[in-house]
Amino acid sequence: MERREFCNLLLQSKEAAKVPLKEALSYAAKLTFKKIDDIESGLKDFNLSDALLYLKMCHNAFEFIGYDMLYVYTLEEIRDFFIAERKWREWTVVDVARHSHVSSKILYSFENGRCGLKIDTFLKLINTFEITLQID
Repeated sequence: MERREFCNLLLQSKEAAKVPLKEALSYAAKLTFKKIDDIESGLKDFNLSDALLYLKMCHNAFEFIGYDMLYVYTLEEIRDFFIAERKWREWTVVDVARHSHVSSKILYSFENGRCGLKIDTFLKLINTFEITLQID
């Protein structure tokens, strides 16, 4: 999945949600207009945490379909899913780095909770693990 396709899924999620303004205001303080524009346009890389906040605003979650199916709402759940997926394949972090073209330093930091991910890195991992991503 490419970034623009991913961002289109997020935008469709928002349009289908019809979130009342009263409920959306609490998220507006955290998601600036620039961040929302970056997410909806798909023209720039952005933080996965912002995409999760956007989904939360729309009352949705990611649905991952890999060796198992799982709804994920938080960065911690995504981290746990990727670790489980890596272990299921009996891959090391270096193996994931080689297959995904993501630095092993970033992967180690992410797995240890020391950093988040940019959306492009997240999508490289989704593609590497051949995970079907849906928004529900």
